Amino acid sequence: MLNSLMKRTIYSALSMGCLAVCMGFTLAGCGGTAATTTTAAAMATTTEAVTTTAATEAATITEAVTTAAVTEATTAAAEETTAADRAATITMEEIVSANKNETLVSRYSSFQNTLVDETGTLTNYADAEIYYSDWPDDDYGELYINGEQVYSHNGDVCFAELCADEGPILFYTDNILYSDSSTSEIIKSCEEKDGYLYITTELPREDTRDSMEERNYTYTEGEYLRIEYVLDAETLAQQSCTEIEVKADGTERLLGTNTVEYGLERPEKAQNLYEHVFAEDNLRTVTVIADPDTDDEKTYTKQIPIGDEVSIRVPGEDKACYADRACTEEFDSANEDGDWTIYIITKDRQ
Repeated sequence: MLNSLMKRTIYSALSMGCLAVCMGFTLAGCGGTAATTTTAAAMATTTEAVTTTAATEAATITEAVTTAAVTEATTAAAEETTAADRAATITMEEIVSANKNETLVSRYSSFQNTLVDETGTLTNYADAEIYYSDWPDDDYGELYINGEQVYSHNGDVCFAELCADEGPILFYTDNILYSDSSTSEIIKSCEEKDGYLYITTELPREDTRDSMEERNYTYTEGEYLRIEYVLDAETLAQQSCTEIEVKADGTERLLGTNTVEYGLERPEKAQNLYEHVFAEDNLRTVTVIADPDTDDEKTYTKQIPIGDEVSIRVPGEDKACYADRACTEEFDSANEDGDWTIYIITKDRQ
């Protein structure tokens, strides 16, 4: 657009010069030649200005692009350095703390881990209200509310838990994913990749012995456990874990895997048991009287839906249930739909 405008200006100036000669005026008086020269000079000046402006703009753009690229590269390098520094300083205490039940439920609303080892499969589900442990191979599950076991099921049969003269059956209310020995693990390597941390730890030999014996594994002198974790790089939330037994001669055996999912809906079995806990209709009353006619006599009462059974837990070894206060007639549980009164002896009688 600018170039065509300059062409029209030059043509007009030359035309004015011819007209002046024909009319007898001096060229100086008419100004035709001067106008042409001046216009050409102006055009050259304009061209120079345009060239200078274009060069300035190009230099500015190049500088801006270069600055942005340098800034981006510097930021990326800083992020890589930060990730590397963080990976190098992470401790097992941090990891265990980040995976406490309360922390995970607060962040994800719910989570479920699936543990697979040579004995079978176990899943643990947790949300803000409940914990539910499920052994799918045996069709058996346990429901906990506020960390206390309140119901279980074996197949289609539901059992209300009634604890007599002992504290409630508590679940791992603080930490499902990690054991007490986890903080003893020594981090051997840590790599950050695609938003995840890949961490390898080793459990010292003495702690390995305790861990193996607690789980009824045979311990061989000199062996240790290697654990491989995949964690969210930002939150440290566990994604998976693999536990490997390393023998003294270097041979290895896979002990188990543990994978975690987040933000799941409550399992159907867990919800069914939950509804049994808070049922209001078709209930029966189960009463347990511990150590009747003694100074230690205590009464425990629970209402449960008709058709459900009750699991009575007492301290120590299993105790017999009786139908009479003298504790001479064993209790017959044939009537599972009516009210029960059961007598038990929890302490030795003199």
